[in-house]
Amino acid sequence: MDTTQDSSRIDQLSEVFRYVKIVSNERGNPTKLEIYETFTSFTEVRNQSADGLSNLIVSSIKQKGLNIQKLLGQGYDSAAVMN
Repeated sequence: MDTTQDSSRIDQLSEVFRYVKIVSNERGNPTKLEIYETFTSFTEVRNQSADGLSNLIVSSIKQKGLNIQKLLGQGYDSAAVMN
């Protein structure tokens, strides 16, 4: 996830989820891992504080029906507000 301003100067959060699919053989034994990245949405950011961004992210995860206990976050680009 990352934020940037669009042409109308509205700050938006872009959401991209990376996930792994475990492929199994007919016996149920894992044979390979497939890695996917999926863009899901742009969301307007009204509160750029750490609390505002984390609430927006958690809300998005819940809306998508994802189990937050199975997720791992990654931070890049000097995400100072999240440190």
